[in-house]
Amino acid sequence: MTIALQKAYHMLTESRQNYGDLKKCEFHIHTPASHDYRLVANRSYKQLTEKEIVEIAYEHGMFSQELRDFMMTELTSGKYEGAEYHHSIRKTPFSSFKEYLSYQLIAYTLYENDIEVAVITDHNTIEGYKKLLFALNEYFRRKIKYSNEAKSPIKLLLGIEISCSEQIHLVGIFEECMFKKVEKLIEEHIPSKESGTYETSLSMIDKIEKIGGISYIAHINSSNLRNTTSLYKKTLFNHIALNVIGLTSSDKENQLRIISSYGVAKQLDKFCFIYEGDSHQINEIGKKNTWIKMSIASFGSLKKAFINHKLSVFIDKPTSTNKFIKGLLIDPGKHGYLKKKNGDEPFVINFSSDLNCIIGGRGTGKSTILNVLEVVFTLEANSKSVLKFISRNNLIIIHFVYLEKEYLLKFIPQLKKDHIYSDYRPFEEEAIVEEVNSETIVLSHHWIELYRVNKIGESVNFKIIDDVEEKKEILNGVYRKSYSINNIIEQINKGKIGEFIKEVVFNGLPFKERDTFLKTFEKLSKPRMRTFLEAELPLIDKSMDARKDNIEASLKEFNSIHKNHFSIIYSPKLNNSLKYIDILVGDFNNRQFLSGYRITWGGIERFIVDVCNTMDFMKFLTLLFQNKFKEIERQVSVLSYQVDRKLTFSDVDQNRKHVELKDITDIYRTIRNKLLSDRERLIKCFQLYFEVIDDFSIMFNTSSKEIVTTIAPIMKDINEISLGQKVVAILTFIFEYGKHFNDNTPLIIDQPEDNLDNQYIYKNLVNSLKQIKNNRQIIIVTHSSTIVTNADAEQVVILDSDSKNGWIEKKGYPDNDVVTKHIINYLEGGEESFKHKIGMYEKVLQK
Repeated sequence: MTIALQKAYHMLTESRQNYGDLKKCEFHIHTPASHDYRLVANRSYKQLTEKEIVEIAYEHGMFSQELRDFMMTELTSGKYEGAEYHHSIRKTPFSSFKEYLSYQLIAYTLYENDIEVAVITDHNTIEGYKKLLFALNEYFRRKIKYSNEAKSPIKLLLGIEISCSEQIHLVGIFEECMFKKVEKLIEEHIPSKESGTYETSLSMIDKIEKIGGISYIAHINSSNLRNTTSLYKKTLFNHIALNVIGLTSSDKENQLRIISSYGVAKQLDKFCFIYEGDSHQINEIGKKNTWIKMSIASFGSLKKAFINHKLSVFIDKPTSTNKFIKGLLIDPGKHGYLKKKNGDEPFVINFSSDLNCIIGGRGTGKSTILNVLEVVFTLEANSKSVLKFISRNNLIIIHFVYLEKEYLLKFIPQLKKDHIYSDYRPFEEEAIVEEVNSETIVLSHHWIELYRVNKIGESVNFKIIDDVEEKKEILNGVYRKSYSINNIIEQINKGKIGEFIKEVVFNGLPFKERDTFLKTFEKLSKPRMRTFLEAELPLIDKSMDARKDNIEASLKEFNSIHKNHFSIIYSPKLNNSLKYIDILVGDFNNRQFLSGYRITWGGIERFIVDVCNTMDFMKFLTLLFQNKFKEIERQVSVLSYQVDRKLTFSDVDQNRKHVELKDITDIYRTIRNKLLSDRERLIKCFQLYFEVIDDFSIMFNTSSKEIVTTIAPIMKDINEISLGQKVVAILTFIFEYGKHFNDNTPLIIDQPEDNLDNQYIYKNLVNSLKQIKNNRQIIIVTHSSTIVTNADAEQVVILDSDSKNGWIEKKGYPDNDVVTKHIINYLEGGEESFKHKIGMYEKVLQK
């Protein structure tokens, strides 16, 4: 039974998402537990009354007018005073209504500002932690949990701001289970809430590290480091446990220069900068935030993000793509391969909008996922066997986002009702539009249905998009092509590198004028063909010149940037010009004479070839159909192609004569009419001409192993370099071209590591993935642990199988221990193998 669209959408959206995503974090929050807390500007919190706080809550939108008035009445009546009220709050961490209301206001402000992770850091105390935690949980339970707001509970992390003896403010962050240890730390080393500790930040960093916490210097841009010696500063910033620095202004580069001046030995890129609020009042919350990538908001995830900060911590929120695949649902039926583990339920996978790595053993279905995406989005299959394998499923649905709008793409296999899987022709007669060649099958549009998802409140409905052109525009906009490195190498070896590059450059070089020209010409009546070509050929020729200029201008800028590594060469396949001319003159009988003249069609063929080698092919046709024969004659004369011998009896008998100047017009008209007599041949000729006139190749610097190089470049054509160099050139081109021209369509790659050495994978491929993954979705099938771990995949999907079916064994962010174990198992040969490698390398790495 086919799954209903509503149910499929529910399964796709309700499936648990374990991939890493950006979370808005508020660092360095103060509460009434801090001795200098204000709540609002220019007032000390201690001076505020309950009624003033109610008024503040009303002004900030926490209370309605009605609730404000009610609270004022209650306060006037003494409702929140006396033994009865204090008895009612004895199970809460609060000592008064004022305190309860203040923490509720902080909680409200945090939720209003869409904070997902908050770090409380009161001055020299952790007394406010349990109070704010209670307020956050209560506010979520009362106001958000059962509302339509798509918010999760805020994760509050335990923290403290310590005023150290050298007037440096040090922040410590801890896991909740460390609460007792932090209490003991305060008791033994922080005697005063107001003044802090007599110890230095250096000694306190050691103590924080000892109990498992994270420490960082708070608001370094305003920290009083001038009071310390040069040696102290050098020792402080060289401390192995000090790798995080807080900023309340966005002058990271300036702070790095200052730290560098201290003579710091460790690399400066080891320092992770966070943008912190240091909020002492509610209107300071949500103004200065850090974006951190993590799958689950937790202390452990934060710690790993700090270690991997170059990929996971951002002061400015990275621009997210507006084109990405959200999920895939496959209803396998009885014969499909991919399914849910331990059952026949649909196979469902959600994708991060960043980097997704699909791993697993052979035959688990990794490449099947990519094949499904390719066939469903493009309506093309590279073989009947692939199409047949995918069509064994009952139904396939892809959930995607295009220009901020959600869509469902439904794929309905067009198998014959009573087919058997051994059938040579199992598909319905009208299912396949054409077989372009033995490798590519083009499908009819009735294989798919496209729906726009409309959300109104809690209800969801689906509007079908019937217009084929609109469907094409959306699908082409969100999905271009998947790249199988092995298939691309095969294309290169077949001399089809230009076709591959055209798929990347300007999305296969869309050329509307050409498409309109061909479509119109196909439908014309024969009497109108000459006048159409007479008028349109100059226009199409002009469009091609303009297009060529645009392409060359774009490539000039791109090639200039990458001149030391590779460049794209744009030029027609001149040696293929005979191919489209051969189509044009294919029905010429070489020995047959033109009526009344001593010139054969074989001579005319040679004449056309020579003319097209002298002037542009399109120019020749334009002059021919415009009856501008004399202009052609000035370039190459048709007179020189007649039979060069004495007049014979046969010539006299057939009334043949030498071609003279007065006969030129008649000869050209005969040629023109001959070409117009076969429309199909003309169309094929134009199609091939348009194909070969746009050709590309890649020149690659074979002396470069890295994108940045100081070695003099040795540029070679991609057809002349080694297999490994070809793969490097291809991947570099795909990544860099897309980045340069802001192509944010999903990038789907099958085993990019094939034929690459590990040094290139680490230094170039991983670096490229890291640079583009925050702006462009990447889905990769890989067997390389280097790609998965060093490129910091937002989601790793582990597939397994029993030879009959494949399924998702586990998926999630690599900071998940179970995911990490699977990575070791599948990509490192297992734990024993990995431990052996560590043992082998350990001596060298320690030197």
